Amino acid sequence: MKKLMIIGMSLVFVGLTAFVVSAKEESHSPLLLSSELAVNQNQGHNQNENQENISKEEALKIAESFVDGKVKDVDLERNRGRYYYEIEMELNGHEVDIDIDAKTGELIKIDGDLSETFMGESEEFASVQKATDEIKQLFPDSIMDEMELKKEKDGNFYYEIEIENFGEDGEIYLNAQTLEILYIDSDIKPFLKGEQTVAYEIDQQKAIELAIEHVGEGVVEDIEITFKKGKVVYEIEIEAGAKEVDIYIDVNNGDVVHEDWD
Repeated sequence: MKKLMIIGMSLVFVGLTAFVVSAKEESHSPLLLSSELAVNQNQGHNQNENQENISKEEALKIAESFVDGKVKDVDLERNRGRYYYEIEMELNGHEVDIDIDAKTGELIKIDGDLSETFMGESEEFASVQKATDEIKQLFPDSIMDEMELKKEKDGNFYYEIEIENFGEDGEIYLNAQTLEILYIDSDIKPFLKGEQTVAYEIDQQKAIELAIEHVGEGVVEDIEITFKKGKVVYEIEIEAGAKEVDIYIDVNNGDVVHEDWD
């Protein structure tokens, strides 16, 4: 009987102890959660402070200084840690998207048919009209399908222009400031007027040597000029043993911009 009473008292004591411990844990939990919530809120607040210095209204004014269109939508976007305003405009029935850096107000790119815009001169690029005139001189019989303004990784702008010549479609890239030819699709190159040539620091033979040196050994199957990662490059197809690889060599400095193994 005494043993039973002792066991009973022990169980009561354990139960009370468990209740006290549980009560203490419950009383601390809300405090811990509140502290964590406060930290998270502060972190979120700091993140919002760092993501933009330019207001939506300021971004709109910057965009309108480039394109005289009707604003349809404005969104704050993020790409690789960079915040920017994507501003959608309508101009002469065409949609134009303008990206403005949310911290600096810098123009990142303009997507859309700029041949229908009234975009004028800038310190960073020539007017759309001058770019259009240059295309007409290079390809007198061409029909311009689309023109966009983009930025290379080195910060320079270029016009990406799509044209049609006697049923052949192709793209031309012009330095947006000097209107120098950066790249012409091989499909439309035969229609280029006169003796216009594109001068590159690295010729084809040197590019092939650099590509083979990079791979180690192999047989060159094909080489052509193209555009990769914002740069004009030689795309060199090499058969290296049982594998094939495309090596992209910068036409101006010989750097390997990219490689793609099959």
